[in-house]
Amino acid sequence: MRLNPVVCGLAAFIGIVSMTNAQSATYKTVLDNGLTILVREDHSAPVVSAQTWCRAGSITEGRQMGAGLSHVLEHMLFKGTPTRGVGAIPHAVQAHGGSMNAYTSYEQTVYYIDLPSEHWRVAVDILADCMMNATIPEDELLKEKQVILREMAMGVDDPGRRSYKLMWNTAYTTHPYRHPVIGYPEIYDRLTRDDVVAYYKKMYVPNNLIFCVAGAVQNDTVVAHIKELTKNFKMTALEPLALPAEPPQVSLRQRFEEAPVQLASLNLSWHIPATTDPDVPALDVLAVVAGNGRSSRLYREVQQKTGLVHSISAGAYTPGHPGLFLIAASADGANRDAALTAIRQEMKKFTTTAISAEECRKAIKMFVTDHYEKLTTMSGQAADIGHSEFLVGDPNYSDTYLATVKQVTPADVLRVAKKYLTDDNLTLTALCPTGTIAKATATATGKSAINIQRIELPNGIRLLVREDHKLPFIELHALFKGGVLTETADNTGISKLTGRMLVKGTAKRTADQIADAVEADRKSTRLNSSH
Repeated sequence: MRLNPVVCGLAAFIGIVSMTNAQSATYKTVLDNGLTILVREDHSAPVVSAQTWCRAGSITEGRQMGAGLSHVLEHMLFKGTPTRGVGAIPHAVQAHGGSMNAYTSYEQTVYYIDLPSEHWRVAVDILADCMMNATIPEDELLKEKQVILREMAMGVDDPGRRSYKLMWNTAYTTHPYRHPVIGYPEIYDRLTRDDVVAYYKKMYVPNNLIFCVAGAVQNDTVVAHIKELTKNFKMTALEPLALPAEPPQVSLRQRFEEAPVQLASLNLSWHIPATTDPDVPALDVLAVVAGNGRSSRLYREVQQKTGLVHSISAGAYTPGHPGLFLIAASADGANRDAALTAIRQEMKKFTTTAISAEECRKAIKMFVTDHYEKLTTMSGQAADIGHSEFLVGDPNYSDTYLATVKQVTPADVLRVAKKYLTDDNLTLTALCPTGTIAKATATATGKSAINIQRIELPNGIRLLVREDHKLPFIELHALFKGGVLTETADNTGISKLTGRMLVKGTAKRTADQIADAVEADRKSTRLNSSH
């Protein structure tokens, strides 16, 4: 099953490809202002789902990366417009027998309203109004900021959310997928209403939005209505999204943390390509064979036969940027290492021996069935065409993708397993019960052992500690990202100047006091600020 993390970076995942209903017609219209309208006509039930997809997620926040701006707007856009006061929007939706919600992911924020088809204009009118005219009231923003802070606290307390955050932050070292969608409290706390409004005006423009309507409607009528609603909605120049590419992983990564939890949450992840790569269909089939359901290999071999884990599943997350092949499991703290070893051994089999033709056929059938099930609701159909358009610019992409999945062979699965499921490409993370992690994780190198602890402090500082008791002294290094490559013609040399100034005094110590404190016991101790 292909997986997609949504709603504040939680451990909730939804499928991102689904089967198109062959009996339903899908229409795509792009207005002069750049607004994309998708209509899926399906008259099998008197229901409509209207959705808007905005290309605004946690990775699009630029200089305010980590602030959670996209998620803040998810909370605020239904709070009112000049013609609809606070509370009026949910009241109107409920009065017409509907429901509404929204979610934020790495790359998009999605708003949706489901209601009887006779009231489809109510949904479309509200969504258009919110996209163009949200007032973002100051008092409501202050309330929602407290709600979001509680969400962040829940993320710390919830083992599943915390373990997935640990995994993403370890598997990615450079790409912004490593940051939680909801943001970091320290950065988030500094947001002002001006910041939120500026981001709204920047990102919520017609050429950055997709309107999706699925249900018992007529395409021409829907398009004409939306066109009239948005006739004064002006196209705006969008900054190109330039993100740092994640460098190739060249060695095994391992990171364990302790928390007051009863079970260890285990995650194994391997880097894989983005959704349009030709290897992705075989990776999706591999994920089904490995960890989808009670007939999967991981369930039978690791959970059922050995009893080392209480639960286990696998999936492929393949968004617009290179993603991850994921395995998630829960185990008793004492079984952590044995469970990880058993999972790795089972996955290694995929790299040496092809799956059977029957396994392949069954996995493809399960994949197809899973996507048919997603299309049993109008909301599922709207999400299907919206995500397909969002990813590749084709609302019917899931048809093409599913046809490709049906062509996957055991040889294809073996090939991608050998290519991606390597130890050098593997990240192991675990959130463990308090007291179950040794003081240091030893990695033998020859006859000696290098004991290194990796600790991430609440403010994001990463601390590496290596204990070595052969000699009675310590050595400290502080490394900061920067240097010549980050400088411009206007500030050449600023990195070296900054480094030299760091030891010239702080709010608590003068330069002389720093030197005296460091050099008091040993004359050979040096303060080196040249790097």
